[in-house]
Amino acid sequence: MIPQIIYVFLTAINVITAYVKNGTEMEQINPLNSFITIIIYLALFAWGGFFDVVEAPQIIVVILYALALVAVFYNYKMGKYHKINFWTIGIMTVFINSLLYLGGFYTT
Repeated sequence: MIPQIIYVFLTAINVITAYVKNGTEMEQINPLNSFITIIIYLALFAWGGFFDVVEAPQIIVVILYALALVAVFYNYKMGKYHKINFWTIGIMTVFINSLLYLGGFYTT
């Protein structure tokens, strides 16, 4: 249950930060930081038993994180900045957590 608690804590910090900074311009994200963050999340998922079997939820989560990393690299190279949107982050958090639940992350 430790990886689940760590993930929920990290996710809560992310959502609270998005709520507080909603509508403000986000500083440019370093791709290396995003890569390390994604590796940490995937390691937490593996530790929590999410990758014990590989089915649709696991594949979708990996694809979503890979696409997010590609988007960060693209925006970094193009010098693009975006405004923080609490609702987008909230919906994405619910979607990812739904996939994690379906994949067995919260049931171990």
